[in-house]
Amino acid sequence: MAKKESNRPVLSKSTFIRGLQCEKSLYLHKNRPFLRDPLPEWQQAKFTRGTKVGVIARNLYPDGRDATPKTHFQMADSAQKTMEWIEMGTQTIYEAAFVAENVVVALDILVQKPEGWIAIEVKSSLSISGTYLWDATLQYYVITSSGIALHDFFIATINPNYIRQGALEPQKLFVQTSVLAEIQERLPLIANKIQQLKEVTRLNTSPDISIGKHCYKPYPCDFIGHCWKNIKPPSVFDLLDLDLDQQHLLYGKGYLKAADVPATALPSPLSAKHQQSIIKKQPIVESEKLAEFLASLNRSMAFCTCFSVQPALPLLQMSTPYSTIPVLVGILPVNSQNHIPQWFVLDYRHNEASSKKLLESLAALDTAVVFHQEAELANAIAFVSNSLSNKDMELLPTPKIVDLKTLFSGHGLYWSQMSKSKSAHQILSDFHEKPVGNIPKGMYKQKEAIMQVMAENSALTHQPEVLMEVIAQENAHLLNLEKLHQLLLRLSEDV
Repeated sequence: MAKKESNRPVLSKSTFIRGLQCEKSLYLHKNRPFLRDPLPEWQQAKFTRGTKVGVIARNLYPDGRDATPKTHFQMADSAQKTMEWIEMGTQTIYEAAFVAENVVVALDILVQKPEGWIAIEVKSSLSISGTYLWDATLQYYVITSSGIALHDFFIATINPNYIRQGALEPQKLFVQTSVLAEIQERLPLIANKIQQLKEVTRLNTSPDISIGKHCYKPYPCDFIGHCWKNIKPPSVFDLLDLDLDQQHLLYGKGYLKAADVPATALPSPLSAKHQQSIIKKQPIVESEKLAEFLASLNRSMAFCTCFSVQPALPLLQMSTPYSTIPVLVGILPVNSQNHIPQWFVLDYRHNEASSKKLLESLAALDTAVVFHQEAELANAIAFVSNSLSNKDMELLPTPKIVDLKTLFSGHGLYWSQMSKSKSAHQILSDFHEKPVGNIPKGMYKQKEAIMQVMAENSALTHQPEVLMEVIAQENAHLLNLEKLHQLLLRLSEDV
């Protein structure tokens, strides 16, 4: 027997989209929230990014009134306030809230123009997805059901081609696209879908839905820890080179353990060798590839690390949205006498000398060894060179960049717990080597703090605590790179 429906809002934009992705996830969210996985740092950073972009987008239609509630529990009050302001003749409302059929939505910007009311939903993405269109359709349905006739509905996304020159220019930074036609296509389906999802929330037991691609698409679900608790590694989902379709196809055929998957079903030699390492319960080393890799490392080499930020809003002049901005580079020369890394804080507007010293130090190397940062270090070198007023620095030689992750991603070394997403810290633990430091935490908070300093046009040294946290974290990473290199040397001797 289903629970009775109350007068309180049952669905919101986020829960509606959650229900479209997986009804079981919606049920658990409403009835078993204690089973939810902890919110990952990257997810919180994404929420923060969206909020900041939304505030900047208000400059598209300035001088509006803000209906944002203090907490999400006060959305009904926000909806009442919105309707009062509309009746008073308010032209622009931010976070305009509406409730209809026990569904509550909050629209980023509601504007009254001569032709009628215009809705604008702001996204921090560079393009419009199908999920955004369903989001917009739900908002359109609830707003119009509340008695407000919408003349048009726009989704504002970030313009990837915008180049900052001077102050941010909202009219150029954002691209406003009418999605009214797409909304009209989906509108006939929305009422039934709302009713269906409301019934899901009132069920007495969880819907019987198996794991699948919907656990990750369009968004990673926060109940994976609960729904996947019986999937023990190494499973079919851990094998190299199997995409989501292949994994779930094999899982649907009854192959759960990685060792049980037929060799004929494996898509590549990489996945076959990974499976062999799982069956044998020992690493597989391709001696020729390992020897060739180690031979490519010149004696004049150093371990390098790079810490960068990627702000949605361009912070530096002549930069674009989501430009990768290097902030810190560390260099630990092999066989250095004092074994102390060199650190270069790349504060382009306040300390050009550090950038020059970085290029000079790199020019003295033949090889820079990184882990999963080949493109990032190359970007840092190019970024620093372009930012310097002394163009002679661009003529300095640059080292060959070698990524240790290549070898640990199925190009010479295989072990049962391997994964292409593993960090240097995790790989060392897999090989029973004690890594330096702990798995990094707080990285996204550090990046947020640094981006805030950049936005205020202040020197990075004004945040010494944050810089010291980053340096400590990256120092451990450098030492773990060195330990990985030593591990490879030992493995080559054992073959």
